[in-house]
Amino acid sequence: MEHPGLSPDQLDRYASEGVAHLPAAVAPEDVAALSEVVWRRLRVGHGIFRDRPSTWRVPHPAQLAARTDELAALASPAVRAVLDQFLGAGGWTPPDRWGLPLVTLPGFADRWDVPHRNWHLDLAVSAKAPAVARVFVLLADHPAGGGATGYVAGSHRVLRALAAAEGREFRSGEARARLAARSPWFAALFGRPDGPDRRARFMDGWGEAEGVPVRVCEMAGRAGDAWFMDPHLLHATMPNAGASPRMMLTEWIYGR
Repeated sequence: MEHPGLSPDQLDRYASEGVAHLPAAVAPEDVAALSEVVWRRLRVGHGIFRDRPSTWRVPHPAQLAARTDELAALASPAVRAVLDQFLGAGGWTPPDRWGLPLVTLPGFADRWDVPHRNWHLDLAVSAKAPAVARVFVLLADHPAGGGATGYVAGSHRVLRALAAAEGREFRSGEARARLAARSPWFAALFGRPDGPDRRARFMDGWGEAEGVPVRVCEMAGRAGDAWFMDPHLLHATMPNAGASPRMMLTEWIYGR
């Protein structure tokens, strides 16, 4: 069945906040199969077993990148329809191998809080959005505080405006320094925590930077949901203060 892609409201949110959430983008049977692949890689590469939490000894298991195309089911018809919206039907190149697993195991965070470290960009920011799409697919239910990827809604607009004003690109570290120097909200976000109100300050309501509404959010949702993220959006790995592993797949897709 052909999928319609994102609705006009979802596209508007993507433009203003930098993300779009598409529930049930991947079928349950495919989510189960994808999850089995990731757990097999964790078992073979790290000795981490799904049914033995005593083996969950590292917070962020690495070296899980695809060596085969056994994660290709993340590119469901619903996901492909959105990629067609962003990059044009026939206007993007499928990756050689789909899917990079992102895993955060529980038991390493005493409590959940908005982090001040690790906020970053994966691409240098310029005045114009590149012909690139980023997708995340949840392989398990991700409640708030369960380690789902965090992002600063609206930060792509702030950063592109700064790049346009200065007529050049900024890499991640310099972009973060520019934000901290120009915006008290970002300076506080990146600063060492000095009180218990970070969730209220950065998540419960909207702040402002360079005239743009900004707020910290999480890519929470149900297994099979997809999140699409603007490539210039500031984001970070969040603490997993829950009882279950955070398990997601991500992929970059480039326009032709």
